[in-house]
Amino acid sequence: MYGATGLLQWLALLATAAVFIIWFHRTRENAELFNAGELRHSSGWAVGAWFIPFANLWIPKKIANDIWQASAPPPDFGSRRPAGVGLVTAWWALWVTNLLVERLASRVYLSADDPTEVKSAVGLLTLSDTLDILAAVLAIVYVRKLSAMQSLKHIRSAQPVG
Repeated sequence: MYGATGLLQWLALLATAAVFIIWFHRTRENAELFNAGELRHSSGWAVGAWFIPFANLWIPKKIANDIWQASAPPPDFGSRRPAGVGLVTAWWALWVTNLLVERLASRVYLSADDPTEVKSAVGLLTLSDTLDILAAVLAIVYVRKLSAMQSLKHIRSAQPVG
C-alpha cells in the first residue's frame, strides 16, 4: 500500500510540476513586459533553474521574487518600497524544508531494521507529507495571487492614459 500511494504521489508531482513550470515561465515572460531589463535572470532560467541540483534550492526563489515584485501594483503615494514577498518566502521555506525532511525520512525508512525504526520513519514521512501539503496550499495561493496581479497590471497597461 505504501508503494502504491508513493507511486500515485510521484505521478501527481510530475503532472503538477510540468504545469507549474510552464505557468512559471509564462509569468516570468509577463514580468519582463512589466519591468523590462530589471529582472535578474532570463525567462529561460524560469525553466532551467528547476533542474540544476542545489541551485534549484535558491535560483527559482530569486526568479519568483522578481516576478512577484514586477507584477505588484505600483506603490501608493510615490513610495519606492518593493512589494512584499512574504508569501513567496513562506511557500519556498515550506517546500525546501519538505525536501530535506523527505530525504531524511526516506533514508531512515530504507535503513529501518525493526518496527520501532519503521514507526519513526513513518512519523517523519507523515511530517514530510504534511509539509508538502502546506507548501502546495501556499503554492496555490501564490499562483492565484500572482495571476490576479498580472491580469490587473495587464488590464491597467492596456487602458488609455488621460
